Formats: sequence, C-alpha cells, structure tokens
Amino acid sequence: MQTMRFNLPQLEVSTYPLEKGMDVVICQNERKVTVENQDKKSEEMYEYDGNIFRTFKHTQEEISQNPSEYLDYAGDEEPTAEMTEYANAMVDAYTEQLILEGVIS
Repeated sequence: MQTMRFNLPQLEVSTYPLEKGMDVVICQNERKVTVENQDKKSEEMYEYDGNIFRTFKHTQEEISQNPSEYLDYAGDEEPTAEMTEYANAMVDAYTEQLILEGVIS
C-alpha cells in the first residue's frame, strides 16, 4: 500500500484493459490535505491509501468486490508459453478422459 495524491477525487477502483491483462488503480480512505507547491502556495489535494498494479489473473469484478484485499497486491506476470502449453495439455487430457468415460461426446 502506498499514499497517493491527486488534484481531483478518484474512483475507488479504476481498471485499464490492455491487449493482455489490465492495469488497476485502487484508491481508498479519501482525505483532503493541504500541501505547499513549488511556488510556496497552498494547494488542496486528495490523498488516498492505494495501489497500482498489473494483473493477468484477476477480473475487474473480483477486484471491485473487495478492493481492500488488493491494497498490498504486487501484481502478477503474464503466463509464459511453457505455462500455457502445460495448461492446454492438461485441459486436453481431461477432455479426453471425459470423452472416454462417456461424460461428454
């Protein structure tokens, strides 16, 4: 979790779909704070406890249902070609087993 500041109020969960996966920004516990900018002038900002990460495993719905669970989430990595090949082989083997048992045709 990190403290994040913005000039404007933020949504609790913002997602940005990518070609593969999505970027997620979580902002909770909104506080208005006054900070001094570079010109030594006071400026009101919105401060949040939040997190920014990229995910390939979680859906927008999962994250939106309980965003506080993801405040310390470091993100995950895209599956490698080897992982994808293994998963596909396991699905194929299971499907073949179901066909042999007559569960599916």
